[in-house]
Amino acid sequence: MSLRQHRDFRQLWAGDTLSQFGASIGQFAIPALAVTQLAATPFEVGALTAAETAAFLLVGLPAGVWVDRLRRRPSCCGPTSAGSPC
Repeated sequence: MSLRQHRDFRQLWAGDTLSQFGASIGQFAIPALAVTQLAATPFEVGALTAAETAAFLLVGLPAGVWVDRLRRRPSCCGPTSAGSPC
């Protein structure tokens, strides 16, 4: 039986696809809004992008280490159903 025939996998795959699509839109929309609505300079847009990356490094990596020590299913299904970018 292939993975595509499992309902749970299809739901997980569809949810992750939508999540990745939303993240991609956000990566484009935030700098675009900064330029069009706030008249941000190239340096300011670069600083905004650097702040997004720094947030991942400061929060995402330590959170990943912490989550690796928890049980898999609750730590996977909880954030996904809550809509967090985890």
